[in-house]
Amino acid sequence: MSNKNTSKNVWLHIMGVLILSELTATVLSLIIGAGGVMSEIIIVPMVFAILYGFWLYKKPHGNMLKYTMLLLALAQILQHARLLILGNTEGYVAIIGLLCAGVIIYVAGRLNRIEQNKYLLIAVAIITFVCTILDIVPDIGKYSPILLFSYLYEPIMVLALMIAYFTRYKEHKEAGLQDAPKAK
Repeated sequence: MSNKNTSKNVWLHIMGVLILSELTATVLSLIIGAGGVMSEIIIVPMVFAILYGFWLYKKPHGNMLKYTMLLLALAQILQHARLLILGNTEGYVAIIGLLCAGVIIYVAGRLNRIEQNKYLLIAVAIITFVCTILDIVPDIGKYSPILLFSYLYEPIMVLALMIAYFTRYKEHKEAGLQDAPKAK
């Protein structure tokens, strides 16, 4: 096994651990009754990300990564719009979250431009992490560690999608080339 494949497998295992940890925290927060309206919705992109990262990247011309990004963006839009309307967060945090969702939608529409998307997704990952921390720090003593971890959903999902996208891009592209009709 080459060093490149070993590195790729490490990143994919990190992605899997992050998503499974977040999924566990989200389900536990639902069980203890602390999960919000959005908890059920955010589970779907997590499952899609695992499916794409480990199995469905082999499907040529598949749009699983695009759909996963769009589902994540939809969950972000619904969550930040809800928080903005209810006044449960600082307005700037919700607006920045909505803008990050817009960037994810933009990237989902142009997955073939991996070099440009790399910088956009890294910026979104950093911004969502900072905004999430800024949002939960004032109330940090009110929440259990499980609930606090479930609030890290956005940055964890952006990071997981980045890992899936960057590590599986070449294989996914090759699967599409192998499936293409042969020239006569």
